[in-house]
Amino acid sequence: MRKYLFPLIVLAIALGYMLFRPGDDASDIEALFDKMAEAARAKDLDGVMEGFSLQYNDGSGVSYPVVKNIIGKALEKYDSIEATYSDLDAFITEDEHSYPLAFVSVWVNVTVTDNGQVRELIGSGGEPERINVTLTYSALGGWKIAAVDGLDGERP
Repeated sequence: MRKYLFPLIVLAIALGYMLFRPGDDASDIEALFDKMAEAARAKDLDGVMEGFSLQYNDGSGVSYPVVKNIIGKALEKYDSIEATYSDLDAFITEDEHSYPLAFVSVWVNVTVTDNGQVRELIGSGGEPERINVTLTYSALGGWKIAAVDGLDGERP
C-alpha cells in the first residue's frame, strides 16, 4: 500500500495544479472586474480590495495600503459609485518563475454621485479612460491586481 501512496500524492498535486491553473482566456479576469464593480456599488471596501494583491505596487510607487485608503475614502465620501469597463484586451503569459501573469488593457469609467451631482472620477466627457492593469495569479486566490498604470482621473 505504501508504494502506491507517494505516486497518488504526486498525481493529486499534478491534477490540482492543472485544474486550478488559469486558461489563456480572460473570462476569469472579467469575472474579477465584475465582482469588484459590484462591491463598489455596494460600498463594500473589503469586496473591492479582494481584487488587489497584497504586493500591489504600481509605477508611481503606490502600494496596497495606499490603494485601500484611496478607495475607502471614496466609498465614504460619495453617495454612490458606478464602475464600468469595456474592450478588455488581455495577454496572459508567465513571469520569470513560471507563475501566471496577465497584462490587460481596458477602458474604464467610474462615476460617483456627490450630493445629487454626478461626476466622473475615471474617464471624462462621458468617455472612459484607457488603463493598463498587471495581474498575478495564485491557485488559492485566483487573479489579483498587482499594478495599474494610466490613471489620470480625479481622485477623492
